[in-house]
Amino acid sequence: MTNYLLDTNHASPLVTFSHPLRERIFQGLDAGDSFAVCVPVITEMLFGIGILPRAKQNWLGE
Repeated sequence: MTNYLLDTNHASPLVTFSHPLRERIFQGLDAGDSFAVCVPVITEMLFGIGILPRAKQNWLGE
C-alpha cells in the first residue's frame, strides 16, 4: 500500500475520462493505495470548473 498526495497537475486530468492517469489511480485504489489532495488543489479545480463555458452543466454532472 502506498500513499499519494496529488498536486493540481495530477488532479486536473482526472476529470478527463480518457486520460491514462485515471486508470492508474483506479488500479492503485483497487490495490489498496490511498490518494489525497490538499485544499489548495481542490479550490483550484473548483475554480477551473466554474469558469468553463459549460460551468453550469459541469456542476450538475451533465
